[in-house]
Amino acid sequence: MPENRPSATLPATAEEFLRAVEQHAILSSTDVAGNILYANQLFCNISGYSLPELIGKNHRLIKSDQHPPEVYEDLWRTISSGKVWHGEVCNRRKSGELYWVKSTIVPVLDADGIPVRYISTRTDITANKQLEHRLALAERAKSAFLDTMTHELKTPLNIILGTGQLLETVIVNPELHQLCVSANDSARALLRMIDMALQYAALDGVRTKPAQAPSTLDDCIRAALWKNKDLAQKFNVTLIDSITADVRQAELVIDQKMFMQLLELVVDNAIRFNRPAGTVTLTAIIQNQALAVTVTDTGVGMSADQIARLPEPFTRFCDDGNRSGFGLGMALGQRLADAMGAHIEVVSAPEHGTTVRIIHPL
Repeated sequence: MPENRPSATLPATAEEFLRAVEQHAILSSTDVAGNILYANQLFCNISGYSLPELIGKNHRLIKSDQHPPEVYEDLWRTISSGKVWHGEVCNRRKSGELYWVKSTIVPVLDADGIPVRYISTRTDITANKQLEHRLALAERAKSAFLDTMTHELKTPLNIILGTGQLLETVIVNPELHQLCVSANDSARALLRMIDMALQYAALDGVRTKPAQAPSTLDDCIRAALWKNKDLAQKFNVTLIDSITADVRQAELVIDQKMFMQLLELVVDNAIRFNRPAGTVTLTAIIQNQALAVTVTDTGVGMSADQIARLPEPFTRFCDDGNRSGFGLGMALGQRLADAMGAHIEVVSAPEHGTTVRIIHPL
């Protein structure tokens, strides 16, 4: 067995640790006035200055104008009191370009606890900051697009629909009256599709956040059933509300508008994919710190593949556009659930109806 072989169990020396850190981090040390005493090669590379250009110079040499004075005041107040400072700093290269670092500044203290110099370790986060900036620009562009589309599409369509509704009340010729009714139905359907598409896009990311407040389930249930009343009559489907009074009146902390809309979308789907003379039944329980509202229909049901595709926008499972809607209902519903921190469970089989359960943590 070879002798004098270094043991793998021996702790690394300070020099070995320093050599490893040198290859990873941007390192420097300064005196208490901020004058640079040492900088490693990575510091030179990212700043664009050579070591002779850095030694003896104040750290203000790479300071940018991207931070308010309060940031630097907090930094110096922290380290001069002997505490460690952590933060993200934007610096300026010799060429004038900006770069970002995640920085930790550690005071070196004398026997009396007074700082005698500062050691800084940094990592380059410029790419992350550039990505954050691009995402912010994209979000602003998206918001502007949604606002523009809301105005440019919905405003003229509302005018058309208003005119059509007025004509519907005055035209007496049966054929023209029916044409007017059909045109108004189409305009209302188009307006609903635009609303759903715009909201679906708006819920992608951080544009909309839930406005949670004390509420009850009662208003949500009544609104969802009322808004689907005409649709249920059209498809000859009976809506059955089997939610008990104690659950309806229990105080909940939810975004009532979002939850109401989610429930409305689920009931809408249950009606559209039902059979003539079918039923849609609502039940609800509160247990395990969660509200669970269940919508069960007696409709055509879905396969496992169709269930998996429900969150996909503009996915239709039949050719009858009148029955299948726009293919946005459950996709929008999933985004509403995600925004609220809720969960949707779907149980179904072809020709055996569908059960959709909305679980909202309380």
